[in-house]
Amino acid sequence: MRTAELGSTILIAQMGGDRPAIITKVYANTSVEACAFMPMPEALGLVKLHNSRVEAIQAGQQNTGFHAYWPAKS
Repeated sequence: MRTAELGSTILIAQMGGDRPAIITKVYANTSVEACAFMPMPEALGLVKLHNSRVEAIQAGQQNTGFHAYWPAKS
């Protein structure tokens, strides 16, 4: 898993389409605050980071809140 850092881009996993977000505060490597574009900028208080989109979608179906994953490295 990558290290969560301020300014890093993550993807908020949603069944209707994933949304890009920027990390604005790091609590732990898997727990951050972010600003997402949904479609207007929105501050997200707590986002859980997962290793893949599949994990993030599954976690979102079991728990409320926002779940995200790292975009593929290019």
